[in-house]
Amino acid sequence: MQLKAIGQLLARVGTAFALASGACALMAAGTAQAAVTSHKLSGIETQISCLSSSSCVAVGERGNRGSVITLKNGTQSHTATLRGSSLIYSVSCPSKSGCWAIGDPKSGAGAYLVKINSAGRVTSARTIGVPAGADLGRISCSSMSSCEVVGTDIFVSPTAIEIGTWNGSKLHVYRVKGVKGGVALSMEGISCWHADCEAVGDVLAGSSEHGLILTTRNGRPGKLHKASDYSLYGVSCVSASRCYAAGYRAASPAGLVVTVSGGVAGHLQTTAGDLFGIECAGSKCVAAGEVLNTEPPASQIYDGVLLTLSGGTATGSPQVVAASGGYSGIASRGGRGFISIGAPPSGSGTEVTSG
Repeated sequence: MQLKAIGQLLARVGTAFALASGACALMAAGTAQAAVTSHKLSGIETQISCLSSSSCVAVGERGNRGSVITLKNGTQSHTATLRGSSLIYSVSCPSKSGCWAIGDPKSGAGAYLVKINSAGRVTSARTIGVPAGADLGRISCSSMSSCEVVGTDIFVSPTAIEIGTWNGSKLHVYRVKGVKGGVALSMEGISCWHADCEAVGDVLAGSSEHGLILTTRNGRPGKLHKASDYSLYGVSCVSASRCYAAGYRAASPAGLVVTVSGGVAGHLQTTAGDLFGIECAGSKCVAAGEVLNTEPPASQIYDGVLLTLSGGTATGSPQVVAASGGYSGIASRGGRGFISIGAPPSGSGTEVTSG
């Protein structure tokens, strides 16, 4: 499986512009934009989560194997490549005690679950069986024994959603019927507030993309809601009933953040570029994505962009980060800012941008 947001970034910047990881500080409303510094890494890391303000874990792929990278203050401190996996899609660190990551096994079907300890090191990894056709790519954990995963099932028509729980030893998956007449359904993000979670994605129905929002409680899926004419790529929940989702509207090109209340899309904030991830602390959020580069060199097609919001409304202008070629995700650094992950401005490898 190739998640749509990751696939779009790869297609736009080409194989020479590999996805990478970066870091950013939370921007305060009405203040100057934050200064950033960059560090060069290798590999293709596409998602990130943090154990503390100084320790984070990035995941992706290196040499056709899944990768787990430990970052200390934005600098790579340890690299693990996993022989049993071809790619790790996402990671969730619910506390300083550890993280869970999910990806594809190297061969055969199933979900590849990776346990990571408080030092950001892999302690175990194994393939877990899933229903035929199920492909799981996103994970969100409220504790090391309570996680939720989401993906799709391509063996049914229309494509269904597979969503389930992982308690550290057992995976239980539910199937949710897809959108009638919909094609190219993809689930891009999931966020949990204790036992309440929201999963987001999109589907092509007719001639338009439509955002999807699926609420679950204690692992049980509720009603699937459709949001018209835009795609949703990332989500962050701040309570059992309030979340904020980030995405893109193609019809009138713009990034967007939508307030989700009780599983239903509400207030919509648009901005320049595409937004692929969002992270919130209470009503304060930072969304991350990409914008077309308007400055030399011509070889840099995209810049990273960060947008600070309060209550779903932007508190200032987007911050363009030339040190990045575009962000694909973002995470909180223990309540002391945020760390985003995306593409380097040019060349191969990975770039960490700290601020």
